[in-house]
Amino acid sequence: MIVIVKYYYTFIFKMDNQLSVETTLSDRDLMLRVRDNDVEAMEILYDRYSPLLFPLIKKIVGNQESAEEVLTEVFLIIWKWADQFDFEIKNVYTWMVLLARKKAIDSMKRKRSENGIDDYNDEYEIQNILPKLSPQIKILELDKIISKSDKISNLLNVLNQEQKLILSAAYYKGLEDKTIADKLNIPVAAVKLKLQFTMELLMQKIYR
Repeated sequence: MIVIVKYYYTFIFKMDNQLSVETTLSDRDLMLRVRDNDVEAMEILYDRYSPLLFPLIKKIVGNQESAEEVLTEVFLIIWKWADQFDFEIKNVYTWMVLLARKKAIDSMKRKRSENGIDDYNDEYEIQNILPKLSPQIKILELDKIISKSDKISNLLNVLNQEQKLILSAAYYKGLEDKTIADKLNIPVAAVKLKLQFTMELLMQKIYR
């Protein structure tokens, strides 16, 4: 069944026919069409954001093949659960980034066969993989993301080594605060505080 689904995914997202859906549609409009099973809208969404999601996934999973597999699974999840997206919030890009991160981290945990991890099923996917966004999160459309991409990359250079380690452990590896604290030999409260300060610093500079 998985092989059939992946073959279907490859087919619908790599077909060469000219799309009838306008590529100028907003992310929200595309998601509305995807919710209504519009394959062409799904292809546009894939073409628009897979180049941005893939580097994040690869940084988490560590290799090309695994990253390609997770990226495939991310867009299958979007296709499957588009109706779960909160269209009042409208923040498609942030939702997709969080989805890709959650899926990549979950994939790594399962490959490490961590004890106590729950069975993967629809209920687990809804509760643990699909993001729940706050209305306060700012909307980032593609043009804004691209315009900030170099800035975001450069911003990481202003972080000290400890901030980079904590950010990488929490965001890309999905490690718990206590695990990070043990690795760095600092209190858990210090990890929480340092991570909060680091994220606030980055957000302030991004939107400055």
